[in-house]
Amino acid sequence: MSGSYPDTHPLVLEVLLPWAEEIREKTQGRVVITYYNPDLLFPEKTHFGAVRQGNLALGQQFCGRSPETFVLNSILGVPAGLGSSGSASAAILRLYKSQPEMQREYSAIKLLTLYAAPPFQLHSLFPLESPEDLRGKRILCSDSSLAAMLSAAGAIPLLLPEASWAESFSGLEAQGALLSFDLFSLYNLDRLPLTRSIILNISTEAGWLGMNKSAWESLPRNLRQIIESSSGDGLSQRMAQALDKAAGANRGLLAERGLLMRAPDEEERRRWLESLEPAARSGWLERMRTARIGNAEKILERFMTFCRESESAGL
Repeated sequence: MSGSYPDTHPLVLEVLLPWAEEIREKTQGRVVITYYNPDLLFPEKTHFGAVRQGNLALGQQFCGRSPETFVLNSILGVPAGLGSSGSASAAILRLYKSQPEMQREYSAIKLLTLYAAPPFQLHSLFPLESPEDLRGKRILCSDSSLAAMLSAAGAIPLLLPEASWAESFSGLEAQGALLSFDLFSLYNLDRLPLTRSIILNISTEAGWLGMNKSAWESLPRNLRQIIESSSGDGLSQRMAQALDKAAGANRGLLAERGLLMRAPDEEERRRWLESLEPAARSGWLERMRTARIGNAEKILERFMTFCRESESAGL
């Protein structure tokens, strides 16, 4: 299995490795899962293809690394007021279960679960009092939806994978970053010279964990049942809890180091979202038109309902 997170991340240490051990024990050693860091066996952006083709038995991947494959999953790039990985993970799983078009995106593999990252926050070297403060500023991001929102607010998005940020921050003359707190402890991102953060819960990103279909079908029924019982919604929420825990811990450490964090009031947050959300929404709807998904507006409306319900339930 090759994943999306290095084996030093709490998601791997506290969830995925214990999950693999649980399966090994329950199958009496007949199913042994060995975890490899992203980009070691295959580049993360190729994980879906590697699992589909059987070059990788199990894989985990951020859906944004393969946007042409996971069209509907990019719905999490539209701001929905999601404040945690738990809420976002519950909402995206509900959408998957209710939406045949989304299920077809995973038909080439055996999907074991979906999850979502903690929400993206805006971090900077300059004061952030209003969307106008972004004009002309060079902001790092890792997702095309985030880049579209930054452009709409007048910023200059620098679209790169997070693994290259620490090395390229100064050379690119970056002045800020859109990043979830759980990733600060990776890739030396906690060393970025950022001084301010505004807690906007802008959007998030889905991820999947799945298995090669032939490898899955070659397992006896009882072993498949063991893996399924250890996966699904329960695994998704365990992953989400680890991600939210990591985000909270990093947020506390960064505050101790002097990163100034501010949560805007409802009126200011509304102004921020009015500046950012339309670009993400229109971009997602355009991708749906290109993919010939005709009921995109209804899907988005349904998903926003799922998000509100997940958030109000405190997941």
